[in-house]
Amino acid sequence: MAYISPRLALALALLAPACAALSAPLAACPPQQRQGSQSALLDSASVFDGTPDNRVELPPDFASLQWDLAVDQQEARARGEAIHLVCKYKGIKSTVTLKLAYEATLCKAEGVKNRTVVSCSAAPKTTDKD
Repeated sequence: MAYISPRLALALALLAPACAALSAPLAACPPQQRQGSQSALLDSASVFDGTPDNRVELPPDFASLQWDLAVDQQEARARGEAIHLVCKYKGIKSTVTLKLAYEATLCKAEGVKNRTVVSCSAAPKTTDKD
């Protein structure tokens, strides 16, 4: 069973209503990864402007465990680059790196049945009504 700290559990509980409004994920970390004979659950994720080798990590909003990428995606597209999601697994060194589509403007981390889930999707459209 994966352990989620009480602080993370509280943050995930507060995030749940906002998650319901998101569209289907455009990218998501695989929930499990194998390295040799070892299998590991998703532990955490990082989002990078450009390739992870450039080491330009984008911090999430720690209160909501979300990355708002709308502006970053516009800037990456203008430079001809992409934003990447790097999935990290507990107890193993291997990671999964996903190149995000420009439409992925919101990434989120949440707990589902005692497991960490990280996914990216298009932020819900807001309508301004006067």
